[in-house]
Amino acid sequence: MIALLLIGCIGGIPLTDEQKAHVQTLADEARAANEPLEAARKQALVAARGHIGPRPDLGGCPVVVPRPTDTDSGSFADEGVTFAMSTAPISVVAAADLERADGPRWDRVQNAIVNDVEAMLIGAYRAEDYAEVEAKFDAAKRLTDARWIPVDATFIADAYLPPVVGADSFTSGAVSGRFYVWDYATGAIVCAATARAENSETLGVHLHLTEEGGIVGAKSDADRDLYRNVVRAALDSLSVAGPAVFLVGP
Repeated sequence: MIALLLIGCIGGIPLTDEQKAHVQTLADEARAANEPLEAARKQALVAARGHIGPRPDLGGCPVVVPRPTDTDSGSFADEGVTFAMSTAPISVVAAADLERADGPRWDRVQNAIVNDVEAMLIGAYRAEDYAEVEAKFDAAKRLTDARWIPVDATFIADAYLPPVVGADSFTSGAVSGRFYVWDYATGAIVCAATARAENSETLGVHLHLTEEGGIVGAKSDADRDLYRNVVRAALDSLSVAGPAVFLVGP
């Protein structure tokens, strides 16, 4: 916002009414194009439990899944329901919350529409030149293309033991579940994994004062570490997704 205001103060090119109408059309088209993609992804992930799983016997994952950095702090979205990685289109969500959680691509599309497209409708917005306006229009049009983010992935937590963070003590948490890679070109789950992870042996957390005057560590920091660990574990064991196979012992 500060940058936009500064541009407005020093000059620049304002959008015409016709261009503003075009901006709104681009935003509407991006939402309309992506809502069905998100609905199909969500429906498939909800239906996958017990039916779709990793099939290493069929080969390794055939698509490239962007890997988050080891320091990716991520963010809690959807009022805390979803944990979204920052450096890769990957999210973590509890199985019970899957139907109301935004997917990784859809989350990024919505942010791009608001911050990169509709931001041009702010009264103080000024472009440096006409080439900037056209570049922003082209970028907005790309949001309607499924290839903008061709695959995303979601770890669905079926079991979760919360970490406990005290002022000078820490009890590791644990999480286990399923990891699915969704391919927007084919509209299908193409890779899968099952994974389990615990917190790292050492981790940094923010300390906060309680209402009673005590000190407590931020559980969100411990959850971030836990979710990073389980995402890495899932990525390390990815294989082709296929009909689930259940092995029955003697």
